[in-house]
Amino acid sequence: MREGIEQYARSRSPLPEKLVIESDARIALEGAFKGAAGMILICGTGSIALGKSNDGRVFRVGGWGRIIGDEGSGYAIGREGLNAVTRQIDGRTKRTALTELVAKQFKLKTQEDIITAVYRENFDVASVAPLVIEAAAQHDTECERILNKATFELTEHIRALTLTIEHATRERGRQKIPLAFLGSIIAGENVFTNILKHKIAFSLPQISIVPPQAPPSYGAVLLALSGN
Repeated sequence: MREGIEQYARSRSPLPEKLVIESDARIALEGAFKGAAGMILICGTGSIALGKSNDGRVFRVGGWGRIIGDEGSGYAIGREGLNAVTRQIDGRTKRTALTELVAKQFKLKTQEDIITAVYRENFDVASVAPLVIEAAAQHDTECERILNKATFELTEHIRALTLTIEHATRERGRQKIPLAFLGSIIAGENVFTNILKHKIAFSLPQISIVPPQAPPSYGAVLLALSGN
């Protein structure tokens, strides 16, 4: 990526004095607290948690990708949801309202439909996650189980990040640590975010959940101005 940007810059104008390549999660962290310390949990298609200590160090948990990580993410929830649908079609489990929602939304009704979509047509597995949340809001037992598992995994992200920051800075219990939610799955209010907030509040009282102060683009500008 760096080589590509430098090559493009040479063809257009002089190279910048300093070029820094950063992830979208990193600039989101800076924007969420306008450069100050805090933690973010991003849960969209994937999942990752980042934290910044008072002395400016940045720590990370998760973000391993959908094959070996991304627990609690939209992809993980969608995959679990589709698995629940396939088990109902097979007769291996009881009925779940998700089966009808998937059939209505995506026209996936049979074994052939689902296999073709997932393995041949690159179906967006994460797109099933909102339907899992919708079914859980209707007290569907299977979807509630999926969300409980996902929120447990995300809470463990925050627990590990909190312990890492407290150990590194020796600031255990001295003050509340602000945490902002980002990403399409947890940015709004729904049954999923409600469960997640409850679990974090119950098991991690040192965490204070707050709204992000600014968007990731703001964070990118802050990093550019700081020269870091």
